[in-house]
Parts: sequence; structure tokens; C-alpha cells
Amino acid sequence: MDTNQKKKFILLAINEGYSIDEISGFLSQQKPLQPAPLAQPQEDIRLTSAQNVISSSNSYSELIKKYFPQSQWNNAYRVMMGESGGNSQAVGDNYPIRGEVRPSYGLFQIRTFPNRPSPQQLVNPEVNVAYAAQLWKSQGWRPWTVARNLGIK
Repeated sequence: MDTNQKKKFILLAINEGYSIDEISGFLSQQKPLQPAPLAQPQEDIRLTSAQNVISSSNSYSELIKKYFPQSQWNNAYRVMMGESGGNSQAVGDNYPIRGEVRPSYGLFQIRTFPNRPSPQQLVNPEVNVAYAAQLWKSQGWRPWTVARNLGIK
């Protein structure tokens, strides 16, 4: 399964209520998927527009709240989860953009173009979320393919 397929699978599995441990086990072929118990409403992260996906239990929610306006908290969380599954060490997108292969790093999978933070900086959650918010302020959700897939404009 390639990186994009894994991202789509993770999004679908989260949306169906599977836990991160169950998803990881399935991806490593060590454990079969078992339906996760229903989450408490304040911890629910199903990816529907009608639900509040920001929860106090997520360690990155506070960073999203710190750097994004309140009107974008849910969108930011959904994009982050769609891009990295909440893995601050994620590395992906090894295909050419503007003729160069420049991988993306961290929670919001930010590419390392000139005048952007370094890979070492982008795996730092605070730097990644802060830079994602800066990108969003200047370009909206356009830089993130997953935003289009989620119907976020």
C-alpha cells in the first residue's frame, strides 16, 4: 500500500470508529481489525462537517487553537488528520512538484520549498502547526489535497 493509499485507509478507518492501535496493527498485518468501542462525544473524531472534531484529549488541539482562528479549528484538525494521521514525524509525498522531489513533513505534511522551515523544524509539532496556519492565512486550504477531498474550501 503506498503512502496515499495508507492515508485514505486511515481516514476511512477513523471515520468508521477504529482505534489508532487497531489501524496500526492492520497496516503491519499483525492484528485483524475489530470494531472500536464508541468514543465519548467529547473525544469523537469522526470526519463529518456536522461534528466538532477538536477535542481536549488530542495533544495537538491546543496548537491548532493557538494558531488558527476558531472558525477553522475543525477544518485544521480534519486536514491534519488526513495528511499525517496525527503523526508529527510523518514524511511523505516523494513525487515531483515544480520539477523537484521535495518530501513533506510533520502533522500538516508541509513541503520543504525554499524559504520554508527545514525538515528538522517541520517535525516539531509547534513549528508545523504555526507554519500551516501561516500558509492557510495566505492561501486558504488550497495547498492541501486532503482539504479538497474532505470538501473544505
